[in-house]
Amino acid sequence: MLEPIQQNVRDLGTILGKTIAADEGEQWLKNIEAVRLEGRELAAGDSKAITALQTHFAQCNEHDMLIYARAFSQFLNLVNLAEQQYTTDPQGLAELDLAHPLEDLKTKIHNTDPTIITAALSKLKIELVLTAHPTEVNRRTFIHKYNQIGQALDVSDNIDFSRIEELISQAWHTDEIRQQRPTPLQESRRGLNSIADNFWYAVPKFMRELDDFSYEMTGQALPQHATPIKMASWMVRRSRW
Repeated sequence: MLEPIQQNVRDLGTILGKTIAADEGEQWLKNIEAVRLEGRELAAGDSKAITALQTHFAQCNEHDMLIYARAFSQFLNLVNLAEQQYTTDPQGLAELDLAHPLEDLKTKIHNTDPTIITAALSKLKIELVLTAHPTEVNRRTFIHKYNQIGQALDVSDNIDFSRIEELISQAWHTDEIRQQRPTPLQESRRGLNSIADNFWYAVPKFMRELDDFSYEMTGQALPQHATPIKMASWMVRRSRW
């Protein structure tokens, strides 16, 4: 019996394969599988595999190479989603035996003077810097599709694979690469979207956990004016260079 993460990877790969076959033809599944097996042999140390891959790709035109690149890129994206779902699921965390950072810290400082802990918390400064690297070329539409797939995988007890199949198909048919360099305004919007999609939920959650940590270790909650986390950005500055 396969582990949950292995089963999810297999299911997602199967759906992606069906999508590619429907769009490009069944032969492409065989082509991609052949390249995958040759790549695995190369990783295992088979020196003959590199010759086979070179011969294979030498016969490809630009369109063929793009299909291979997109197929493996999107498969790796799906593998990452499956891993993220597994490591954030309570059952997955239990099996991986990963301790929460603050819980781990408690065991290391349980005999520390509370005044020292309070002083350390008052000096805590975390700066989250929003960046837009020139190599970040994926369109937000494409990224949003994978966010939705991740959300669908989060319902571990009743995963809606028909919805996931629809989203994978949409992602495959989406032009994921930006054709033009983003403007400063577009980069700023991307940063705001990151705040809305991620930090809006993660930062308050962390602050509640830190407040609980402070109360448990010192008997005092964090001061109401405490702002250990601040946001920064160098998007517009970078785009002006």
